[in-house]
Amino acid sequence: MARLPQPGGDAGNWGSILNDYLAQSHKSDGTIKDNSIGAAQLQDNSVTASSLAPSSVTNAAIANDAVTKTQLAPTLRTELDAKITDSAASATFAPIAVQTEVEGRLSEEELLSRFAPQSLGISRAVRSGPLTVFLGDSIFQNLNTLTNPAQPLLGESFATLVSLRSNQRVLYGRNAGVTNNTVQDAVARLQTDVIAYAPDKCVILLGTNNTNQASPTMADTMLAYENGLIRPLLEAGIDPIICTIPPRTGIRTSEPATYRKQSTWNAFLHGLANKYRLLLVDTYAALADPATGDYKAGFSGDNIHPTKTGYYAMSSAFIAAVSSRYPADGVQLEKDRYTSINLAVNPLFLEGMGGTGNLLPTGYQGSTMGVTVTVEDPTVGDGLEAGRWLKIVKTDPATQKTVSWLRSLAALTTTGNPFSVGDRISWGFRYKLTAGTDATTYVTVALRYTDSGGANVKIITPVNQFQYASEGVVYYESVIPEGCVGLRLDLSFAPASLQTIMVGQMTARNLTGLGLPALTRP
Repeated sequence: MARLPQPGGDAGNWGSILNDYLAQSHKSDGTIKDNSIGAAQLQDNSVTASSLAPSSVTNAAIANDAVTKTQLAPTLRTELDAKITDSAASATFAPIAVQTEVEGRLSEEELLSRFAPQSLGISRAVRSGPLTVFLGDSIFQNLNTLTNPAQPLLGESFATLVSLRSNQRVLYGRNAGVTNNTVQDAVARLQTDVIAYAPDKCVILLGTNNTNQASPTMADTMLAYENGLIRPLLEAGIDPIICTIPPRTGIRTSEPATYRKQSTWNAFLHGLANKYRLLLVDTYAALADPATGDYKAGFSGDNIHPTKTGYYAMSSAFIAAVSSRYPADGVQLEKDRYTSINLAVNPLFLEGMGGTGNLLPTGYQGSTMGVTVTVEDPTVGDGLEAGRWLKIVKTDPATQKTVSWLRSLAALTTTGNPFSVGDRISWGFRYKLTAGTDATTYVTVALRYTDSGGANVKIITPVNQFQYASEGVVYYESVIPEGCVGLRLDLSFAPASLQTIMVGQMTARNLTGLGLPALTRP
């Protein structure tokens, strides 16, 4: 170990000892060795600006993050704080620098929710839930009877099929399609027909009735669509999903100006979706024959509106396009044979054939002639999560057939499920349906609120005259009306129908009585 020479000692070698001692921190030319003086050797505040040679401290000589705000002079800290506030920094840099940095690292949904609304001056983030309102013209309204919103008849239309065939992942909130509506018409009713229902998403298909009119101009209609529909929806926290408008058969040659407007409008929608980072579903591409610009064969009967075949194609394209934007699971259906909160009779069809004539499942009543009724075990991949399928095959092509279950509200009250007028009831089940042969062959499912004489006080028809093969989940919420004493579910076949329907996981609950939140509104 190096040491200093000892006075009175080290005779003859004290010079060597001293040189060895000095060599610990000095070079041979007498200068200080590199890295010999560290922070521990310096007294606090001993190094000042006047002690340093000009330009002797460079950026390269300072370690990253070595100088913090607390090490700056108080006057300098105050000056920096006054330059920009947190809110100003967020507004200035978040939509630009941060978005640029993370572009490509975040999913489309994350980019949408984090950056697009803010960067475009929209203050509220959109909701991510499944409740959906469908805003449009007759292309949405077609095949439905919506004049009484409390008692809708929902046919094989776009909105109905999307909800059913997605297993209610796209949760049906409301069909706000109105015949002959233009974009401007929809703007006028946006608050009452969409925003008032507080959906999570709004699917928009509008513009067909604008493209064949000279006024308003296309430029005015584009402004109305963006400023009167898209921006108010985003400000309300509702996620808009844009649909291109379908083709119109024959107009390429008979109405070239309209055909040009149609193409221009769909190009505008694509650009608008990119601008706001919105999801766009190209329903035009799902329906149009690219070789002609007309509807594909069988997809339209009047050259303007889709047929049921066309609506099935539209719904398939939509479900595939929006799958990542919706929750992975749909509504909850019954999985417990003995549950005490389910109002439906024999919900999993595990109680045998104790219904009418011992030919229907226990708790069921109705037609036993001209139908074959069985309960069947599920197969892998058929969607049934619990219990067995009730399978009804209509074999008589001459008369209407109906199979039902009926529950008395008074009887339910005595078993611990009290009811009051205005209570909200949820109805749901899984189904599979085979195709009919033509428009006279169909199946209807009705949810009925009955009076003391068995007559209907209110009817909800979530499956109205379904002709084509389909499968999915039915779900609907409604309130008990005045005069209601019973709940009834009917599965009905048209006289000429020879179809087969299978249903399972029958679910009915008093949401109000159970204190459960409503999934749909109002």
